[in-house]
Order: sequence, then C-alpha cells, then structure tokens
Amino acid sequence: MNKMTVYEEMPLNEMGQVLVKSGFFEDAKDASQAIVKVLAGRELGFGPIASMTGIYIVKGKPTLSANLMAAAIKRDPRYNYRVVQLTDKVCELIFLENGEEIGRSIFTKEDATKAGTQNMGKFPRNMLFARALSNGVKWHCPDVMSGAPVYTPDELGAEVDDETGEIIPGSYKVVKPDSKSKPPAVKPTPQSNTPITAAVIAAGLTENTFSFNKTMAKLNLPADASEETVLGAFRVYRAARDADATSDEAAEMANAQLDLQAATEYTTGSGKVLGKLSPDELTSMIEQIDALADPTRKMLEIKRHCLTLIEYAESLEV
Repeated sequence: MNKMTVYEEMPLNEMGQVLVKSGFFEDAKDASQAIVKVLAGRELGFGPIASMTGIYIVKGKPTLSANLMAAAIKRDPRYNYRVVQLTDKVCELIFLENGEEIGRSIFTKEDATKAGTQNMGKFPRNMLFARALSNGVKWHCPDVMSGAPVYTPDELGAEVDDETGEIIPGSYKVVKPDSKSKPPAVKPTPQSNTPITAAVIAAGLTENTFSFNKTMAKLNLPADASEETVLGAFRVYRAARDADATSDEAAEMANAQLDLQAATEYTTGSGKVLGKLSPDELTSMIEQIDALADPTRKMLEIKRHCLTLIEYAESLEV
C-alpha cells in the first residue's frame, strides 16, 4: 500500500486526529483545525503534509507559504515565473503564460514599509520574494489557485520565519466562535457572481463574470467592499485601459485611487479623520509614530495612510 492509498482510504476525522497527535504541527490544536487545513490544501491540489506545513488559516482566510505558491505555478503547464532581480531592497518577477510574458510583479523595501510588514528581519530577500510572488499570482495567474484569494501569512498579520518562510506558532490567534452566540453574517465577496458583478457588467465596465474576476484579482478591494466602491475602482481601471494603459498600469491607477479613498476616510481611535487633517498635521503624526520604539500594526497603518495623503497633496501642487 503506497502513501497515496493511505491518504485516500483514511477518513478525514481519523487523519485529523493522527496529524494533531503527531505533535509536529504546533498551529493545529485539534482535529478540526487540521482537517480545515487539509481540505484547503486539497482544493488547491496539495497533499495533507504539504497542506499542514504550508497552509495557515489566519483571520478566517487561507494563507500559503511562498514555497506552495511557487510549486503551484511551476506544476501548471501554462504558467511559469522568472526572477529578474532579488536583493535586500527589491524583488522583480516575470510571469509567463505558454512561454510568453504576461506581466511583472515588483515588491520593494519601501512597499514593505508602507504595508507595515514586521518580517523584514534577517532575510529580507525571502520576504520580498514572497510578497512579489503572491501579488503576481493575484494579478497574472489567479486560476492556479482555483480562483481563491491568495495571501501570504504576513499579509494578514502573522509573523513568519525569515529563513524558512513558515509561520511562527503563537503569532496569530485562531478564534473559535462561541457556541451560544449566533454566527456572524457572511458578507458576499465581490469576486463571486453577485449583484455587484451584475452592476459592473451592466455599467459596461467589464464584459462578463470571467473578466470581472480577472480584474478583481488585480484590485486591492476588501471582500466586503460596497457596490459604489467596486464601481468606482472599475471606472478608474476602464478609463485607464481606454487610454491605452496596460492592465497592470490600469490596476495600479485604480489601486492608488482606492488607497487614497481609504486614507481619506480613515478615522483614528481618537476620532480624527485623516482626510480632514492638513499636511503639517499628517507629518506631525508620522513623526510621532516614527519616535515609537515598537509601533503597532495599527500605528504603521496610520502612517501609511498619512504618507498617501501627503503624496496626493504634493501632486496637486505640481
């Protein structure tokens, strides 16, 4: 009996118990957590062990290690990627479909600072590669992940071992619902065939559901984005494409608009709306955050929004 036969014949409940009792997977505290990881990996074509070591459920979303994402691309007969440059400051990847370039993904040290990543320690090249790879999969070949949203663990706040790319146990929490309380309402994702999809198609901003999903994979829209927000992003994208911009350039413009909107509407814990502050007030807030010895992710998020608003104000003066 080979190992594949064992996997196929072993019931999921039994497999979950075996994986947890082995003690090799610190983030899986019970069989149900192990089973969820195995099922998530199975949908993407990975075996149980690869799923347990490379897939993590963070904030209710499946995240993949860079190794698994790279393997998914390499095993697909249509897609491939090549490393153009990989330093401590920048990673640039070329993505190929049937041997022809379909786009590039670049992630820099400055991008990591804006994103507030805490995983630029001993091996910054590994972290830059992981983020460039995950962005490239979202933009250029989302179908290798069966259309599922692609995240690396650090994108959702988990800490990652800089050398291995694996998640550090205890750096995130798996929240179990209270059995006495009602489960939260599930908000429909704009990536599925929803009224939002129909609204974008009806507005003439995309041709069909397939093209809608392909564009959505390039836009930094939250799963619960409103119809107005999605339509606004697609209008910017469509206008750029009509002006002969490439799909990547159009997505960059749309994402810049989304970042500006998010920064303008952001309200701090003290009730300050960032969009109503002057550049001097925003600069002062950045300086206060920079003076902190260990700023929280929330503080880094505020800093990123402040920088976005300052850059926009400076562009208006040119």
